[in-house]
Amino acid sequence: MPYQNRHLSRVTKLQAQMGKAGVELTAIAPTSNTRYLLGFSPVVDERLCLFLVVPAPDADQMEARARMEGRR
Repeated sequence: MPYQNRHLSRVTKLQAQMGKAGVELTAIAPTSNTRYLLGFSPVVDERLCLFLVVPAPDADQMEARARMEGRR
């Protein structure tokens, strides 16, 4: 599996598991977890640096959002 696809697949799997577990947000600091998910880890300094992940929307959520946006 190419390098970028491997990391995209890992993030996609995380999003799927978050949806199943009902988790709405995951915040990942620059650690080995970031390197595993993204393939790199930013330099840690005094600024807050997080990788924020939300669950992937399912088809029903996407349809509901499209309807709401159409009403605006």
